[in-house]
Amino acid sequence: MAKKLLWSMSTTVRNPERLVSFLRVLKELEGVDFTKDIQMKYQTLLIQERVYGFGNPQFYNASGQCKALTREQIQLIESMEPITYDQAKEIFESKDYEDPPMRGRQSVNPLNNNKLVFLV
Repeated sequence: MAKKLLWSMSTTVRNPERLVSFLRVLKELEGVDFTKDIQMKYQTLLIQERVYGFGNPQFYNASGQCKALTREQIQLIESMEPITYDQAKEIFESKDYEDPPMRGRQSVNPLNNNKLVFLV
């Protein structure tokens, strides 16, 4: 009898169909060590590509120790205008996360835990 495996998805993704988008963005960092700086860059790229935060009031508003986005930042995310890397970085930094690299680690965890990527 075949062994059954349970898939576990973190709440970062919520919808397993989003894994494809997370993988597509992570591909841009292929071959790079997943250092703290790269973890923050990955999270910034997810915001830039509207894969993370887009349409999510919890991301837009203050929650816990994280700050709310400005009206201008929300309008940019909600618009169909391209978001530059610098704008995405400003959005990421404005949240004032206690451990910014952790956001990138949490976003990549479902990919790593399900053996879709190998991180070094």
